[in-house]
Amino acid sequence: MKLEHLAGYQTPSSVVSFPSMMTVDEKKLLYWLAKEEFKGDGVIIDAGIFFGASTNAFAFGLRKNRNANSTRPIIQSYDMAIWYESMDRYLERSDFASAAQGHDLKPGDSIVPVIKNLLAPHLDLIEFRFGDIIRTASVSKPVEIAFFDCLKSNAGDLAAFRAFAPHYIPGRTVVVQQDYFYENAVWNKIRQEYFADYFEYLGSIATSAVFRLQRKIPEEQIVSDPVGKLSISDRRMYLEQACRRAVSRKFQIFTELALVELYLGENLQEAASEELDRIEALVEKSELSEITRRPQMLIDRFRDRLAPLRSAAQ
Repeated sequence: MKLEHLAGYQTPSSVVSFPSMMTVDEKKLLYWLAKEEFKGDGVIIDAGIFFGASTNAFAFGLRKNRNANSTRPIIQSYDMAIWYESMDRYLERSDFASAAQGHDLKPGDSIVPVIKNLLAPHLDLIEFRFGDIIRTASVSKPVEIAFFDCLKSNAGDLAAFRAFAPHYIPGRTVVVQQDYFYENAVWNKIRQEYFADYFEYLGSIATSAVFRLQRKIPEEQIVSDPVGKLSISDRRMYLEQACRRAVSRKFQIFTELALVELYLGENLQEAASEELDRIEALVEKSELSEITRRPQMLIDRFRDRLAPLRSAAQ
């Protein structure tokens, strides 16, 4: 499996053009996995679909896969399917505005009708699981491919890990962590790195990290949740391990900002502030601020979050 070959991989325009926060190459990856890697023994976990770009990519790939000749749903698609105020900015893009099909989406609205309409050609392949993944995560078949783009909290990540990891197939299952080289989603990075010895790291595409399970994770390790008992220093160690996987300085900076999120989650404002100072110096030294405004924008957002916390502590 050579991820660097995906840039030139022939992919239907209906996959590439589907409105999404993912990059084109990430959509190509999911299409390729469903077309070339799926063997027909189990299911695809598709967790965090927004308007359904990941589901759409998987479905088109399955249509081209001779092993996927089945009348049963193959893709389990998970999402809260609720519109939040933070999503309003996406409607400024013409592709998202068109995909919304004239719905005047307001915070709290269900986007289930939009999702089902956009994915109408593939409903025979999909089992939707709408709601909080903490309550909805479950599977009874082997998991051949798992795509995660919704594991923003420890509770969500742990629920997904406990539900799906026992069904991973050694030597086969590919896990795509879409939020890996990203300033948030602390726990999916820590948990994935804690169990790194059970996986082969296949590489990265944009913010996605791709792993293949090599040997079965012991059930007692899944049930007991040793990750939740880690010290702060150990959690930092595993986050730094994730940072080292980033192939570009930009994505490394994004991942390092998860260290700030870690300290904020533990109410360690001074440590978070010191980490921000260190990262901002790295951004200036690497001249990233001249290439993209995003690293500095994220640093400023963290400082805005820190300011009232530090004031309250004084």
